[in-house]
Amino acid sequence: MMAAAAVLPALILRVRGRKERVYVIGIASAVAAGMLSSWLYFDIYQGMAAPYADGNLHEIQAYVIESGTRTNYSGSYRIGLMTVDGRRLYGIHARYYTEYACDLAEGDVFSVSARMETTGCETGDFSERYYDRSKGCLYAVTSETDTYMLTGSRWSIRRVFSSAAKRLADTIAILTGDRESASLISTLLLGRQNDLPASVRRDFSALGISHILAVSGLHLTLLLGFLGTILQRFHLRRTVQHLLLIAAAAGYMALTGFTPSVTRSAIMMILCHGAALCSRDADSLTSLMVAGTAICLIQPCAAGDISFLLSFFSTLGLVTFGNALTNRFKFPAGMPGSHFLQYVMKIISASIAANIFILPVTWICFGEFAPAFLIANPIFLPLVHILLALSPMMLLLYPIRPLSDLAAMLASLLARGIIRLASVMARQLGQTVSLRYPFTKYAFLAFAAAALICLLFLRKRRITAMLLPAFCFVLIFSAGYTAWSYSAAGRCEAVYLNHQKNDGFAVVKGNVSVICDISDGSYAMTREAFDVLQNTYYFTRIDYYILTHYHKRHIATISRITGRAFIRCLLLPEPQTADEEDIACAVAEAASENGCTVLYYPADRTAEMTADGLSFTFQRRTYISRSTHPVIAMTIGCDTGMLLYAGGAASETGDPAYLENALTDCETVIFGAHSPVCRRPFSLTIPSELRTVYANGEVYQVLGGRRGMVLTPEDDFALLRITLTCAE
Repeated sequence: MMAAAAVLPALILRVRGRKERVYVIGIASAVAAGMLSSWLYFDIYQGMAAPYADGNLHEIQAYVIESGTRTNYSGSYRIGLMTVDGRRLYGIHARYYTEYACDLAEGDVFSVSARMETTGCETGDFSERYYDRSKGCLYAVTSETDTYMLTGSRWSIRRVFSSAAKRLADTIAILTGDRESASLISTLLLGRQNDLPASVRRDFSALGISHILAVSGLHLTLLLGFLGTILQRFHLRRTVQHLLLIAAAAGYMALTGFTPSVTRSAIMMILCHGAALCSRDADSLTSLMVAGTAICLIQPCAAGDISFLLSFFSTLGLVTFGNALTNRFKFPAGMPGSHFLQYVMKIISASIAANIFILPVTWICFGEFAPAFLIANPIFLPLVHILLALSPMMLLLYPIRPLSDLAAMLASLLARGIIRLASVMARQLGQTVSLRYPFTKYAFLAFAAAALICLLFLRKRRITAMLLPAFCFVLIFSAGYTAWSYSAAGRCEAVYLNHQKNDGFAVVKGNVSVICDISDGSYAMTREAFDVLQNTYYFTRIDYYILTHYHKRHIATISRITGRAFIRCLLLPEPQTADEEDIACAVAEAASENGCTVLYYPADRTAEMTADGLSFTFQRRTYISRSTHPVIAMTIGCDTGMLLYAGGAASETGDPAYLENALTDCETVIFGAHSPVCRRPFSLTIPSELRTVYANGEVYQVLGGRRGMVLTPEDDFALLRITLTCAE
């Protein structure tokens, strides 16, 4: 596709000159070299670990490259595999997930018995899988028990700079005295996004300002500008100043871990100051292309790094379009507040230019778009500028504690204010728009066609003409969204999910989405239900998440999903035992920290709930004598129909009236797999006109092969889409 895109303009323009032919040959050669390096790196080198990515347990020895997100209930790390079942696979990267609190540090060498799969089986939505692959992590290693063993440590130059960054982050935490504000300052100053709570990243993403959290040209320009101002005070020679700024850019690049976005901006800064040393003018577009080429040559997987793509294309938009758009809107010098208005207009123009150029990347990588960026950028960028000025000051003034403490106090207050403001605005204004609709591709085709027309036929690059592609996209997308919303207004559907002994539902009624969790707390089930809502019904938020019973694994799962997605309300059953009380408190705490409302429904009696046109009834908590696991039975309904879910041993409990009444009102009955073993024949009379689904083979055998649909998944998820309609 890239090769065709490179050659197509040449064919259209029918280039004949020597210079134009060199351009075409150079672009085509670059694309061919990229394809070759991609094949060698991903298919040959990374493919050596493919035979072990079968979902089974393997004995793995690895070392920690980078610590990821860590909570009291789970953790993730980027690791380098050393051996798998005794075979040497040195240097292949993977993402390591733990479903327990783990305290591994960078450089630690450890051994563990864990499941190994290709990235995507256990790592969440597409953007998360894309992020892992862009870091060279094509495999996911998941450990469910804390049985790892430390066997040593590994030295590297990366570890030296990482330790220095950690010491600076610890110093920031000591000075501010607040964990949350320290994490934001460390993220903005040192690029330590793993220290930042997932809910904060979610809020910034919903507002379309996640680029603020990724250290790039904005941060480096401000910091080097601050350093340049200090150097000028010492009246150093201009050559010495440029050399020191080049060294500072290289050191900052190493301090932040050579992330592609920082490396891109650092290389551009080095080229800019290098040109000044040679008494030349730096060309921003040339510097950008040189930086992109160098990064992809050194680190092939960076070509798919989301932060690098966003940084590269947003900078391309600023260089080619942003400056022209800013110059279009000028305010008279004598006008009151003209400087402030010009500053605000510059931010808005830069935001529009950057978002237009990153729109294809957003579509492919995230599948969502945040229109709130127009409001959020002018509000948050000035605040971040002030915070980035205060942050190095409190570190440089550390020997003078009174001044350092004053700067730290101001930085901490400002950081807390930014986090709170982002949380409030994300809840009120941060409604993202899904780009997963089937008509989105036609909107992008209109965007590409308009851009090609402007490029080939409009000799004068006027601002109004350059905005034509964005206008075409908005027009086609708005028309498709209006038609889709009208057609989906009256729908009421439930998707039943089954994987081995776990069940769940993704329920949709109009614009309301619900996940019902009937599992052992496996994140895979929750992730699959959320994927259904995202990719089938195009929801970007979850209105209700219902838990039917408790398992300890639910703590990590709820903490993880509420940190990654907006969940309006979490519904929990009232705990009946001391163990359930502990789990319920931990689940509620994890959800509340991420801004989710927690409500309880009774478990000792039949509970009925209605919300936004949907109704749920849950059978009172019942058990059978041979198991401590509760038997789950529930109905899901709306004004057009109802379905019944019953665990395999539901007819053996002491509440048969609930099932008998439900069977007379529903159109579909599902005998689920998440239940105690079913051994006794059913005493229920199932009407022949009911649609009967057996996800539990034991029930099917007990009933003697009664007519119905049997789901027998072994490795993959079984999905059953049910439209709730009235029985004729």
